[in-house]
Amino acid sequence: MNAFIWVSLATELGVLVYIAVYVGAYLEKSQGKPQATAALLVLFFIVWIFQLVFLVKKWQNQLKD
Repeated sequence: MNAFIWVSLATELGVLVYIAVYVGAYLEKSQGKPQATAALLVLFFIVWIFQLVFLVKKWQNQLKD
């Protein structure tokens, strides 16, 4: 497992959090959607976790070969 990959994943998570907060604040202000930021944060975090699980399974398969 390369350190570059971990740094990339952490950076991606940071970008997803930034997007979720920015878009969530816009939706809460202009559309009147309560809890939009929290919903987007949860959604993006779930997507990020699925990506992490997929990468770990891929690494495990590479180690077996």
